[in-house]
Amino acid sequence: MPAELLFKIMENLPWIMEFFEKIKERLKKKDKIVYVDSDVVEILREMEICIRKLKETDGLGENREFENLLKLGDEFFKEYVIIWVPDKRKYGIIPKKSKYFQNIIDKLLESKKKSAEQFMVSSLDSGLLYHEFKDSEKRMEEEIIDTISVLPKEAKTLYTSLIALSAQIEDLYKKGKIDDAEFVRRSIKLLYGEFGLKFCNLYQRNYLKNFFKTLEKKDPKVIEREIKRFFDETKYVFFIHKDMSIQDLENIKIQIEDALNRGEDYIAVHSLGGATTLARTIVESLSPPENITYQKTVHDGVDEKNVRDFTIIWYKGEKGERLLTYFLIKPRV
Repeated sequence: MPAELLFKIMENLPWIMEFFEKIKERLKKKDKIVYVDSDVVEILREMEICIRKLKETDGLGENREFENLLKLGDEFFKEYVIIWVPDKRKYGIIPKKSKYFQNIIDKLLESKKKSAEQFMVSSLDSGLLYHEFKDSEKRMEEEIIDTISVLPKEAKTLYTSLIALSAQIEDLYKKGKIDDAEFVRRSIKLLYGEFGLKFCNLYQRNYLKNFFKTLEKKDPKVIEREIKRFFDETKYVFFIHKDMSIQDLENIKIQIEDALNRGEDYIAVHSLGGATTLARTIVESLSPPENITYQKTVHDGVDEKNVRDFTIIWYKGEKGERLLTYFLIKPRV
């Protein structure tokens, strides 16, 4: 096991042991929910990763402390879930066996329900990820939910969760609630990392909306295989945000140049609002290869919500044209 992982476990061991016991005691006293700060959620996620890696490691030997941590952590992550309660702007911990949690799950699984309590739920054990939101003016893509409903439980709940989150952010932007939208976006990054952000961006830019509709009535194994291929094919679709660091932007520039020089079929740069200046700076500093013929499409103006939009896409071949179609076609509602 890497030394830094052992250090992280040892550094957090006293705190996590005490934390687990306090949570159990609070919930035994019939507290319906225990609220925690976002930094606690981050530590718990790190601990879950550490515990998972411990389980995969054969070198535990006779280390009783690690064995106790593994047992305690396993019990905790199997017994409790983390939920996000937007009305209070707080995270909370509740038992999976509680009626409170079961009510949330029952409501979530009614994907065509007209109204629902607003919750975002994650178990931290990578096996149970749930989100639910109140209805908005733009209804959630029921056809997409129906399509992915045939997938195995873990994949189904993951994609349902991310679709619901993406639709919520989209609706908040339309209503001009930018701060609220960014708050949800930060929650996605906290709970799902870069994959969650990429999913959300691809959904909002229509790629995923149109792609998922090509999977209707297909076999579950085919759907899973096609989803994996889609994310492989969109590896070079970049979304520029104004809070990116100089290093982040430089890394994206290097990846774009590398993709252009290798002749990748589809390379795109998307940006909105204040990030458009950053995106233009990156594009203007590029030197596309002369020996590879690309078609190129550029949008530099405002979108339907009167927000500045700068997009540039290099594409070629069947794959490039197909991905461009996913972006350009406005999905039916």
